[in-house]
Amino acid sequence: MPAEVPPHRPRAKHRFTLEERYGVWVAHGRKCRLCDEPIKFFELEIDHYFPEHLENDPEALAQIIRKYSLPDDFEINSFANWVPAHRNGNKRKRGRVPQWTPDQQTLVTENLERAATAARKAEKLRKDAFSGRTLSQVLGAIEKRKLTLTDLLELVDDLVEDPGRRDLPDGAVFLEDGRMFGGDEILKTCVCSCERSHCVGQDRKVQCVFTSELSPWVVGTGLFHTCYDELIRCPRCASVHRRGYVGRVGSCSEPFADQTRQSD
Repeated sequence: MPAEVPPHRPRAKHRFTLEERYGVWVAHGRKCRLCDEPIKFFELEIDHYFPEHLENDPEALAQIIRKYSLPDDFEINSFANWVPAHRNGNKRKRGRVPQWTPDQQTLVTENLERAATAARKAEKLRKDAFSGRTLSQVLGAIEKRKLTLTDLLELVDDLVEDPGRRDLPDGAVFLEDGRMFGGDEILKTCVCSCERSHCVGQDRKVQCVFTSELSPWVVGTGLFHTCYDELIRCPRCASVHRRGYVGRVGSCSEPFADQTRQSD
């Protein structure tokens, strides 16, 4: 008598790690992919763009893969399918499969492109034992109600507004990516030195902070980092290269006579 075939059991829902959540959040610009509005880490839910129940429906998943031109090895539980979402939006979406439209195709393609960044950020946090442990402790304190989100946000605001009051280095400055530098590490501050009325990706000129980890050449340009990396036709040598390389020996065929002052 043949053995009885056990009934099919649906796979258990994926439990997201702290590192996975962080990687997805950062890779997608700290925005909800359902409404495109900013989302704070503590408000974050991870949405399966294509719902998790498709893992148990190979035929439906195969159709999705063909319709959206996804790679053959596309996995529902992978960074390619995880996106940050607000709780209410995620709840409204539930297990619905997105209907194909050109806009949906664009979003799915962007998700695929950001998967590698999400995985890299998650792995970096996993390997950085101190950062991971610190973040875990903060989240644990919030979950156990020993610390409120309001307390944490107020503390961060205090740090940025008055670093000295919290025993941080004198003249400490927080950069746009959240890193902090002490006053003795800051070599130069200035408004971006590009010739336009606003910086790339900004609706106005930005105040730039140049730290000791940067090369003298980069500091000397006075350029906001995005302006520095922008490809332009060089006004000196007429070739196309980064704006920050204008007049630089080894990058521009018409280098400045004085490389230190970046002038002739």
